[in-house]
Amino acid sequence: KQSTATSIEGTLTLYELVGDDWVYIDEWYNSKTRGTLAVTGDFTCESGVTYKAVFVVTVYTGTTAETETVEHIDECP
Repeated sequence: KQSTATSIEGTLTLYELVGDDWVYIDEWYNSKTRGTLAVTGDFTCESGVTYKAVFVVTVYTGTTAETETVEHIDECP
């Protein structure tokens, strides 16, 4: 988080592992001009299936953009 940020936007993309390939399931987006950004979404988790969530957030300070990507992989119980 940058205290001088003028806006922030994020996209959360969900994938399902099918064989050796990640298959797109859904994505959710949100943006704000100040404060903390939250991106949420709902999906039905299938037991034993492995999912990957990729969160890409971009912070703007004026016309300067800074992007960070975070991935999380987990199997549905």
